[in-house]
This record gives sequence, structure tokens and C-alpha cells, in this order.
Amino acid sequence: MQNDDMSNVASTNGTGFRNFDHGAADIVLAAEFNLTGTHLAVCSADHKIRLFGLGQGDAWILVDQWRGHDAEILDAIKHEVWMVLVSRDGLMSLLEPSEPESLHQWREVDTVFPFGQQSRGSETVFRLSLHQAETPCYGALSAGVDPKTISFCLSADTSIKILRATRSDEGNYRIHEMLEVNSMASKIHDISWAPGSIRPHDLIAAACNDGRVRVYALTTLQSSQVTPMGLGHGQESPPKERHSSSLATRHNPSGIGAGLAGVSRGELTRRPSGGVRIQHSWKEIALLPHEAGAPVWRVRWTQDGSTIASTGDSGKLRLWKQDLKGDFIEFAETGPAWHR
Repeated sequence: MQNDDMSNVASTNGTGFRNFDHGAADIVLAAEFNLTGTHLAVCSADHKIRLFGLGQGDAWILVDQWRGHDAEILDAIKHEVWMVLVSRDGLMSLLEPSEPESLHQWREVDTVFPFGQQSRGSETVFRLSLHQAETPCYGALSAGVDPKTISFCLSADTSIKILRATRSDEGNYRIHEMLEVNSMASKIHDISWAPGSIRPHDLIAAACNDGRVRVYALTTLQSSQVTPMGLGHGQESPPKERHSSSLATRHNPSGIGAGLAGVSRGELTRRPSGGVRIQHSWKEIALLPHEAGAPVWRVRWTQDGSTIASTGDSGKLRLWKQDLKGDFIEFAETGPAWHR
């Protein structure tokens, strides 16, 4: 996976923005910055991932490029030294750099099919989001989640799956499915996990086809709260809240490895065990009306995790923030000149 071209690919267009040649042989499907904005991962339909670093004079330098999957790469997210990506066939991969200082070489740590392996003609669109923080939220830590856990979520159609990667007894990270959020309300176009770890619970925002942004609260239950039926304190779950015990995920050999093993991709399962078997629950806490009848395509949290930004077919960018009562309210809106 060594890169052959480390040339400076940035140029100035005179408008205050900086253009650069991404070098992809096909359309770019996703691009993601790391938390500090010093690295940019670009994935495209040519099955390759390209990693750029910010050099002198704000120039973007091609650091590395490699073939990620045997299918189009739909999304990729970078978190500290880790990278997670998903391809059109539904294969999710967790990568770590073989050379953390240079980021010139990466190795595959684990792969799973959270929603099963997709057929070649499938039109399912996957979106990824990682929890950008040094540790899980303090509520998860109190419930027993390992501080070194890598947390992320993946959406497809109307569902969001919560996954955590934890170290096995052998010292390798393995991906486990913790929970599935499925409100069956509207198709999901994008998701974003709120950064930070100071809350007792996690927040995940979803951009939906019905013109709304949905916000979900993800909580982890203390052992004293879990009853044999899996509901906290033996009470019935609210209408929009779901609880899940440990769910099975699939760990699959890929390509040649699957053929040598004599199995089909997506057949092998891995069940969480030990400290991974921590019960999670979810609840929809906000339904934000971005624009009636116009799909919302992108949603992001600000770096401090206090504000949601959403945009869609309406051409407007809306900003949402929680008030003192905990309700999300719109406090800013902007759009292109032709909307004014």
C-alpha cells in the first residue's frame, strides 16, 4: 500500500478557496477531515482511498493512496489514527496505520457486514459516523465500556446500527454490534455522532428524506438497571424507545480468503462477550423541521458538540442548538442568493 506520488496537488483559484486535483479516476463519493483538520480522506468509485495532509502554505499533499475494497467506497471516516470505511457491498473495514508517524502504510484490523452483504445491483446507500472523542461518554464508562473503545454508527435505509470496536484477549480490535435504531419513519441520507464525552449519554443526528432532522439519545444501562426482560427498573419502554441485548455481527474473510476458507462472505457471526455485553437503549428526543417536502442530505455537529448544522434540497443551511430546557431550537439560517 505504498504511495507512488507524494506531489503537491494544491492550487489557488483566486477566490479565497483552494482547489486541488484529487487524482481519482472516477467520481468522488465521500470526503472527511480528521478532528484537527490536518488530514483529509477521499474515497471514490474507482475503489481507492486517497489521504491528503496539510502542508506549508495551506497546500494539500497526497500522502498515500490504496485500493480499499472490491466495490465502490461509499464513505470513510478518520478518527485519530484509525480509519473506518464502507463499500457498496456493505463491507465495513477498520484500518490502522502500520507507520503511525508517516501514515504511509495502513493495515486492515477487522471487517464486518453490519447489514449483510449486498448484491451487485443493490441501491442501498450507507453512511458512517464516528464518535470523535478520546473516550466514550462518561455514562458509557460508568456502565463498563472500555475507555479505549472506538465507537461508530452506520445507517442504511431507515436503520442505524451502533457499533463498538474493542480489544480482544489477543490484543486486536474487533467490531461488535450493540444496538439497532429503527424508527421506520423515513429514509436516512446522513448521520452524525455528537463529539465529546462529557454527557451521560450520546447524541446522534440523522438527515431524513421527509425534510426533517431526527436526534436520538443513546444510553448505556448500569448492571443494576437491567432486569431479566432487559428494561430499566422493570418499566415498559416508551413508544419510540428500543432496548437491545447483544446482537450478532458478521466477521467475514474477504475475496481470496473467503474462497480458500470454503465459505461465502457474510456467513460467519461473532457475538459480543465479556465487557462488550453492555446493554444499550435509544430514544428519539427531537424532530426538527428543516424543510417540508425537501429531503435533508447532510447533517453535522460542530466540534464542541453543541450545535447541529443541516442542509438539503432547499438550498438552506440551518443551525440548531439546545435551549436551557433541553429542546432543540433553530437559531440561524442561511441560503444561496437565489433564495433571497
